[in-house]
Amino acid sequence: MTGSYDASKIVDAPVFHDLARSLGTLTWGTWDHSKRTFEERRSDFIAAHPPEDPLRYTESGMRQVEPGSNEFAPPTPEARIERLRLPTFESGSIHELLARFGLRLIDGPPVETWQDSSERVEHAHRRELAKRRNSKLRVLHGQADIEAKNMDAAKAEYIEREEKKRAAREVRDALRAMRNELKNEARRDEE
Repeated sequence: MTGSYDASKIVDAPVFHDLARSLGTLTWGTWDHSKRTFEERRSDFIAAHPPEDPLRYTESGMRQVEPGSNEFAPPTPEARIERLRLPTFESGSIHELLARFGLRLIDGPPVETWQDSSERVEHAHRRELAKRRNSKLRVLHGQADIEAKNMDAAKAEYIEREEKKRAAREVRDALRAMRNELKNEARRDEE
C-alpha cells in the first residue's frame, strides 16, 4: 500500500484533546493530568499507524454481509483502505484515527464538520462517566463498583483489615519459627 498520509502535515488539534484524554492517549497515565507533548503523541501515532501502511497494526471491524442481516464478516482489505481514505471523521478514517491522539492533518476536513456532526460524542469528565456507568450497572445487575459514601471510614476499615492480615502473618511466621526451633532442639537432645 502506498503512503496514505503525509506525516509532515500532522498538527496538534486542541479540539480533539477531550477525546484523546478519554482514550488515554493525551496524558502519561490514567491519574496524570499533564498533557504529553505534540511531538510525543505524533511519534506514537506514526508508530501505531505508519504512513506506508496505516492499517498494519489495527484489527478490522465487522461489516454486515447483507444490509439488514444479522450476519457479520470482516471487511475486505480494499474496503478498509477505502474507509481509511474517507475525507470525514467517520470511524476508521485517517482523520478519526488522528483525532484519537488529539491530532489532525493540515489539509484534512474542516473541524466544524466534526463539531456539527449529529454522531459526535460528548466526553464528560471521568467522574461523571463513572457515575453514569455505575448507574447503568445498577439498572442491569442491581449493583455497581461504586465509591463508599464515607471514604475516610472506608480507608480506616481497609487499613484495619490490612493490619489484621499482617498481624496474622506475623503470628503464623512466629509459630513456624518456634516449631522449627523445638525440632532443632529435639534433634540436638537425641544426638
